Amino acid sequence: EAMIDMPLTAALAPAMFLLFLGTQSPPDRKWRYYLPVYPLLGIAFLAKGPAGTFVSLAGFVCYLVWSRRLWATMKEAYLLPGIAFFLLVAAPWYAYEAVKQPDFLRTFLWQEHFGHLQGQLARSEPWYGHLKNLFIGFYPWVVFLPAAVAQAWRGERDTGTRGAAASSCPTDQVATRTSLLRFCA
Repeated sequence: EAMIDMPLTAALAPAMFLLFLGTQSPPDRKWRYYLPVYPLLGIAFLAKGPAGTFVSLAGFVCYLVWSRRLWATMKEAYLLPGIAFFLLVAAPWYAYEAVKQPDFLRTFLWQEHFGHLQGQLARSEPWYGHLKNLFIGFYPWVVFLPAAVAQAWRGERDTGTRGAAASSCPTDQVATRTSLLRFCA
C-alpha cells in the first residue's frame, strides 16, 4: 500500500508558505514566491488528487477572505503562467491514464474522491461519520476556538501571520489526520 501523505505534505507545506510570503512581499518580488507554488501544487495533485490539494487551498482562501485580500491576491498571483506550470506537472500523468483506461477520470476523480461521501467505497460509516474525523483533526486547534470566536464577534480582523496559521493549518491537519485514521482503523 502506497503512503502518499509524505509527498503530499512535502509539496503542500512549501506551497502554502510561498503563497503566504507572496502576499507579504513587495510587488517587484511577488513572482519569486507565486510561480514556484504552481509546480508544487501539481506535485501535490499527483500525490493525492484534488482532495488534498483543494482542502489546503481552501484554508488559504479562507485566510485571504478573512483578511480582505482575496481579489488583490488573485490579480497578483500570476494565474495564467501558474496554471500552465501546474498543468505541465500534473496533466501528463492524468492524460496518460485517461488514454490507457478510458474510465479512469470518472472512476478516479469522481468515485474515489466523492463516492466515499455517499458511502460507495469501503467505508462502513455514513457520510456524517466524517464529522468525527473533522473533530479529531481539529482537536489541537479547538483550544483556540473560544478566543477566535470572541475576536470574530468583536469584528477584529487579523491580517498578519496568525491569520495564515489559523486558517491553513487546521485544514492541513484534517486532511492528514483523516487519511491517517483510515490507515490506523
